[in-house]
Amino acid sequence: MFKIKHAVVTALFVMCVAAPSLGATIEEIEKELVAAIRKTKSFKANMKTNVDLAMQGVEIKSVSEQSLETLRDGEKFKMRSEGTSKSSQKMGGMEQNREQKMLTVCDGEFTFTEVETEGVKDVSKTDPVTGEELPWQHYGKDVKINVLPDEKIDGADCYVVEVKMAGQSPGMGKMVFYCRKDCGIQAKTVGYTPDDKVMMTTIISDIELNKGVSAERFVYKAPDGVTVRDATNIDTPKP
Repeated sequence: MFKIKHAVVTALFVMCVAAPSLGATIEEIEKELVAAIRKTKSFKANMKTNVDLAMQGVEIKSVSEQSLETLRDGEKFKMRSEGTSKSSQKMGGMEQNREQKMLTVCDGEFTFTEVETEGVKDVSKTDPVTGEELPWQHYGKDVKINVLPDEKIDGADCYVVEVKMAGQSPGMGKMVFYCRKDCGIQAKTVGYTPDDKVMMTTIISDIELNKGVSAERFVYKAPDGVTVRDATNIDTPKP
């Protein structure tokens, strides 16, 4: 009798230890990440994105590298990213290569995007970014969002959120976002094809938090002779 009771107690103990704890909901995670973003006064880092995709006879490869800077100035969120992109596309025995220089500046009032391709610069002006929109919120309602177990990226605790597509993104099966709990930044993003192969990886490294960024970094002046296309106040479909 004692042996039976002992076995039952042991089994219950094992079940309690082995049972996974209930994690945070996506709503709780979003609330915590937005709060972390709001308390981050400044941010500097480097970002690198690799894309390697083969689909329906087309091969696409690209590498982009950018520096990132943000500043919270009162109620205004300011941002600057600057870098280069190299891409190649192969189709039907033909290959097209492209190199671009990119600059994006949000001064808290507007967002200016400057792209230079083969010496020709194109500049557009759009509404400001808020800095508080989380990446999966751009996909609308026709996706499935899963909260995965936490992970560490460069020693920092991260929430991990998986977004499974519902067929509206050709070549894309799901996205997985690794968001740092201390500042809300997506330290890592991985995109997968429908057959679960990695097609895109973005890594944000060399992160510096709250060490200050000069406000002059967020002043934009268009190059001489370049017309700025005004794309502000354009209605976009709501998710």
